[in-house]
Amino acid sequence: VNDEDLDEICDRLHAMNTQLSEAEVDRNLVEVIGMMQARLASETVQEMACIVVRNIARNEENQVKAGAAGAIEAVVAAMRSHLHSAGVQEHGVAALRNMTVT
Repeated sequence: VNDEDLDEICDRLHAMNTQLSEAEVDRNLVEVIGMMQARLASETVQEMACIVVRNIARNEENQVKAGAAGAIEAVVAAMRSHLHSAGVQEHGVAALRNMTVT
C-alpha cells in the first residue's frame, strides 16, 4: 500500500467510524472487511479497521450482522498477522469482545 492509498483508506475508515447509523452498518461491514482482507499486511489499516468493527458491534443486532459478514475471521486474521502490534491486538480484542458479549 503506497502512502497515497493508505491516506485514502484511513480517511474512509475514519468516515465509517463516524457513520454508524443502522442504514450504514451493512455497507460499512462489507467495505471494512474487504479492506482488511485486501490489505492484511498493513498494520495501520488493520488497527483502524478493528476500531470500526469494535464500534459497529456495540449492540446485539450489529453483533449478528458482523458475525455473518465475516468480521470475526477478519479480526482474528489481523491479530495473527500483527502479533507484535499493541494497537491491532488491543482493538482486535475489543472488537471480538463486542461481537461476542451480549
